[in-house]
Amino acid sequence: MSLTTFESFLKRCPRDITDYVQDIMQRVIELISYDPNYVYSQKVESDEEWSDSEGSFSQGDDDDSSWKVRRAAVRVIDAIIKSRPEMLAPFYTILVDKLCSRFVEREENVKLDIFSTFSSLLRSIIVGDTSQDADAMDMGMPSLVRMKSSAYELTE
Repeated sequence: MSLTTFESFLKRCPRDITDYVQDIMQRVIELISYDPNYVYSQKVESDEEWSDSEGSFSQGDDDDSSWKVRRAAVRVIDAIIKSRPEMLAPFYTILVDKLCSRFVEREENVKLDIFSTFSSLLRSIIVGDTSQDADAMDMGMPSLVRMKSSAYELTE
């Protein structure tokens, strides 16, 4: 419930929640892998079919709702990426690593959200060159300047 509240705040009033974005991001990065009822294997071969030997389920998986936590956490990350892309610089490598490691997600709805969020992250790598229009940025307006890529953030 609180994760959906964060998502709503980030989408509807991103400037008001700016002071809390880094704390929220740190928490949801931990929560996207929250799956207490399933142990993922360390190495998954892409050519192999999924089988029960790749992970183990505990008793009571029919009542497992941990996927809701993971899905809500991924949606919060997506909201941060879309609403505050200028605050992502310290999180690029962490997000790429964490989202890529979650491509083995067992719940299809969560997996689709992970792919969508990863796609949003890749699109956010293109940032505006703010050196030319700093006054517009101070007023909270987007700058209308040529775009440049910050893909070097991912290669370091």
